[in-house]
Amino acid sequence: MPGSTIRDFTTGWLTNKQPEWSERTHEKYTGVINCFLDALGPMADNEILLLRKVHIAGFQKKVAKEKSPATANTMLKIIRAMLNEARREELIDNNPAELVSTLKIRRPDDDGGRRVFTMKQVKAMLEVAEPEMRLLIRLGLYTGQRLGDLCNLKWGQIDLELGEIRIQTSKTGRRQKIPIAGALRSDLLTLEQGQPENPLMPEINAYYQRAKSSGMSKRFRAVMVKAGIVEKRKHKATSQGRAGPRKVAPYSFHCFRHTLTTMLKAAGVSAPVAQEIIGHDSEAMNRHYTHLDSAVLRDALNQIPEA
Repeated sequence: MPGSTIRDFTTGWLTNKQPEWSERTHEKYTGVINCFLDALGPMADNEILLLRKVHIAGFQKKVAKEKSPATANTMLKIIRAMLNEARREELIDNNPAELVSTLKIRRPDDDGGRRVFTMKQVKAMLEVAEPEMRLLIRLGLYTGQRLGDLCNLKWGQIDLELGEIRIQTSKTGRRQKIPIAGALRSDLLTLEQGQPENPLMPEINAYYQRAKSSGMSKRFRAVMVKAGIVEKRKHKATSQGRAGPRKVAPYSFHCFRHTLTTMLKAAGVSAPVAQEIIGHDSEAMNRHYTHLDSAVLRDALNQIPEA
């Protein structure tokens, strides 16, 4: 059986898998593998047969300390998938990553976890936001979709005649047709319709391409500061820099997903309908509920208060 170092195998695995992945997935997996190799140090140039549970558990512990247990668990799953491929190629007899348990994640309390926006807070943000940001906020509120997917919306994904927005989520690849709520439709009708390939929000799209999610999140936070929802951050230099687990911000754009779910539930909308609108990360849930009629989804969204 031909030998293979850990570094050689991981590099080859990334190359072979690239055609199967989206660009974003490939970047994510490459980043994880590079972190893994860095954590292994000189061990990365040893035969993959010598890789043991202790090496992977040490990597997991390091990530959990510097970032978060959830991130460490995600990285562990990627390492497991990679080593399963090594086992299929008969480079190793057993997958040592399967011997490492995922870390238990403490559920954040009310003060530490993400919160739900009130309609008063949403209206306060709309009052201080610039035109494209106002549209982005309403898109978040009435679709529950993630920030990047909304920033990248193009006119070809908007069908005003059928009254729906078509999205393929960047995180899960799930294709969705989301009915356009009445309040959101009014906003869209005020815009000059562009070509199918043109961004729905040109300025925000251009900014997102430059600054990515982190930059756009900071820009949205500035709106929340103006609206009096959060306080301006005080940047203090520390000897630790960015070390330490990343804290979950109580308020962020992601809160719109929780907000829409909460409002749908308050309006008496069933869980399957709410989940179909928001989108599932579970493949089983996707298969089970994809038969829901668009009229049912539209009626549910139209029960949400107008912002």
